[in-house]
Amino acid sequence: MRKETQNRAERIVADLNLNSLNTYERVETVNGYLCDTITYSAGKSPYKPIQHSPYGALINGDCVCEGYARAAKLLLNLCDVECWYVVGNT
Repeated sequence: MRKETQNRAERIVADLNLNSLNTYERVETVNGYLCDTITYSAGKSPYKPIQHSPYGALINGDCVCEGYARAAKLLLNLCDVECWYVVGNT
């Protein structure tokens, strides 16, 4: 699953031509891509572990906040944008 996710992320970076963009454009493009291709798993509780992963986001197109954040981090790090995954409690 990791290899499949990594391969998909690398294809997305290449297909979106992210390395030709400035940092702001990279972030904006990744966000737009994720918003256009992922369905948030609202109302499907209890959530499956896969929905918390970049695999759920990039391969299945179905995730919760954690999966979205981890997918964004993976894509942005692949195109040399520093991105951190931060956990908090509310």
